[in-house]
Amino acid sequence: MKRDSIRAVTASRGHDDSALRSVLESLPGFDVEVCANSYEDLLARGGLEEVQAAFVYLDGIEDEGLKLVGRLMASQPDLAVFVVSEKPGTNLVVSSIRAGAVDVVAADAGTADLLKHMVRLVEVRRKRPGGGCHKLVTVFSPRGGVGVTTLAINLAVSLKQQTGARVALVDLDLQNGEVPAFLNFRHPYSILDLVENVDNLDPVFLQATLYQHSSGVAVLPAPPMLEDSESLSGSDVAAVLKALKAQYDYVVVDTPPVLNDVVLPALEAAEPLYLLTGNTIPAVRALQRVCGTLKRVGLMPDNMKLLVTGAAAAGEVTDDDIADVSRLPVSGSLPADPAVAANALSRGRSVFAADEDSKLAVAMHAIAARLAGPAAVVQPPQRRGLFSRFTPAGGAS
Repeated sequence: MKRDSIRAVTASRGHDDSALRSVLESLPGFDVEVCANSYEDLLARGGLEEVQAAFVYLDGIEDEGLKLVGRLMASQPDLAVFVVSEKPGTNLVVSSIRAGAVDVVAADAGTADLLKHMVRLVEVRRKRPGGGCHKLVTVFSPRGGVGVTTLAINLAVSLKQQTGARVALVDLDLQNGEVPAFLNFRHPYSILDLVENVDNLDPVFLQATLYQHSSGVAVLPAPPMLEDSESLSGSDVAAVLKALKAQYDYVVVDTPPVLNDVVLPALEAAEPLYLLTGNTIPAVRALQRVCGTLKRVGLMPDNMKLLVTGAAAAGEVTDDDIADVSRLPVSGSLPADPAVAANALSRGRSVFAADEDSKLAVAMHAIAARLAGPAAVVQPPQRRGLFSRFTPAGGAS
């Protein structure tokens, strides 16, 4: 599982830092590597440019400790320095911040306190130049059963695998959301919890609310009860998506096969919008109707990508027919691979885990690679040389 990685150091004069290191190294959603040092060792060691956080113990040697904080900040301005104290107080907080520390933490700080600091540290790092692309990607179809949820889930997983970026997956099918079933998990929170706290959607609250899946993708499930969906409005959904986009590099949205006030914000803000259709006559008729509706309401974005999924009888409906009816070029296709899809669903895992060499897995990796572009630098080794098996018309990116 790829998680946010942080390298940290501690500096003390004989303090036992084992409790602090233990909490840091077990933070959910993070891989934290902590190296303990004395004051002198920390100043003498090299490689601090690869360290993101330093924890300086101050008790009993406040003046000397604050001098160390100042020297660390002078030599490494991007380093987040935290002062650690058995009894942090107002005066210590003021003097520590003046010396350049980010904050003061208690020596017995628990998971909640340290998680808050690490989330904010990552957010600062992400907001620096090159620190994130912040794309909202929506997958939609006017008909069910064409693979919208399958593509949304596996696109999110592949983006995480290929880029190492922060990826969130939103189940916006409020009445029939199946993402938890597809990924085999249960979670006490849902999009409803974010809507109820829409004015307080800070990074810590978001990370605590979303389910941290083993793939590294953070998942926001639909409400657990059907009647809960009635309390959500389009403006609620728009606010949640905006907050998620600010905190994650990619937000992938799984949608139901309906056009309503809740779904429209995800279509309007999409970059890109993947529009799925089967190549049967009923599917193409539904596509024609929805394209006409989107055009009338001004929601035909330039970055809409039309994907044909599955495979009907050869010659029944061609890509040219679909392009002519929808007035959109066919950007690519997803091969029918029912055995792999069924295996993934029955075991609650991605298609890559079910069969990484299957045509379906390779096709989804290719779509994610084209979407990520130059950011797709952490390619799964098995995929190299296999993308040539998927050659979308025009590039589904």
